[in-house]
Amino acid sequence: MIYALSVHRLTTGTLDAKLGLTAQNLKDDLCLYIPLPVMEEDFLLSTITTVLRDIMNTVSGQFIEYNRDNGQYYLDLKKDIDYDKKIQEKADFLGDDALNRYFFDIVVSTLEWTTTQHVTGYHIYQYNLNWHDKNIFRRGYLFLGNSADRPTAQPEEDFYVYVLPPFGHERPAAQPLKDEVYFALQYDTKFAQLVRLYSGAKEMEAISAAGETRTAYVQRGKG
Repeated sequence: MIYALSVHRLTTGTLDAKLGLTAQNLKDDLCLYIPLPVMEEDFLLSTITTVLRDIMNTVSGQFIEYNRDNGQYYLDLKKDIDYDKKIQEKADFLGDDALNRYFFDIVVSTLEWTTTQHVTGYHIYQYNLNWHDKNIFRRGYLFLGNSADRPTAQPEEDFYVYVLPPFGHERPAAQPLKDEVYFALQYDTKFAQLVRLYSGAKEMEAISAAGETRTAYVQRGKG
């Protein structure tokens, strides 16, 4: 189908013309035959339309366009933003602070953490543990960060759990106390690159105007 749209693009006189082929054209003129669960014309047409839309989603709206006025799909050679390259370029210049910030965003999102921040602007959360032997709860705090933020959490509680920022090889800000537990992530190059690309996508999303471009970066951040 892409080859057909490419050849048709050469027949429109100008590369800017919003002219192409309908899903019906592609079905009939290409003599497409696809083994389908339902061997009917309407089902084939619906499948071709679905494939075209999936192609447009895959390329984030680049290169291929749909003209609602005439129902035609056509190649738009001016829509050639290399989103992945821009994300990589942005990611290459991000420092450890930015990577740690986005890493913790991933943690909160993945865990579907809905607890409100104990202190606005800090990844500090009230956290309770069940003491089974005594059948009571112990109250504490969970920090996505370092012990330097401990004085921010008030009132004082029974325990303090820290998930240290993974980038920059950060260590406890002070000698660990008896009521503190630290978790340090050991990651490989592949994991670091994935976090870096996610961070680059979020940075590009933040500086992009609303519309197709921002949507492309949102989709890549989710991917």
